[in-house]
Amino acid sequence: MDDDNESGTIVRALTGLGTGLGLTITAEGIEQVEQQAALLRGGCQQGQGFLFSRAIPALEVRDFLAALTRDQT
Repeated sequence: MDDDNESGTIVRALTGLGTGLGLTITAEGIEQVEQQAALLRGGCQQGQGFLFSRAIPALEVRDFLAALTRDQT
């Protein structure tokens, strides 16, 4: 996103449109902390991608979230 000016422009435009419509903005495919930071600065409220976790089966989500909660306390 940061290396490709055109991609950054598209992301900023879509984020602005969603924000203007009062929508929650979720980015997918976040792999680097720098991408996350840029998206947060641009108004993106949620994200998913390998930066946070590999894809996991639905049955493992509860355990994954519980582990995150334990790690934050």
